[in-house]
Amino acid sequence: GDACLYGTHTAGILSGDTLFQMLGIGATRGVFLTDVNGVYTADPKVANATFVPAIGVDGETGDLVFLEDDFIIAASESLHPEDTTGGFNTKLASALLVARSNTKVSIAKCGSDSAVNALR
Repeated sequence: GDACLYGTHTAGILSGDTLFQMLGIGATRGVFLTDVNGVYTADPKVANATFVPAIGVDGETGDLVFLEDDFIIAASESLHPEDTTGGFNTKLASALLVARSNTKVSIAKCGSDSAVNALR
């Protein structure tokens, strides 16, 4: 996120995820780059976290649809005290909102082959 001035005496942090949410609706595609390989059922540092390879959005309900298996995603706020932008929970919520507008959304690890492919 970036520091922004709000009014004359107030400052805050504007999340890149929030910007994506505001600008991504109606776009052809959007890509979130992270420091992990994508979406997991829990924090990927936890031993039992499972990688979720693909998620879709139901065209009628707007709900998440898991394309290969049924998963439960336990997204949470950031555990890093310096991160004031909401962590993965905010990222996933923003991605879902944008995907509901028929925008193809990818979440990939920065520098990975998946990220390169998503950006093409």
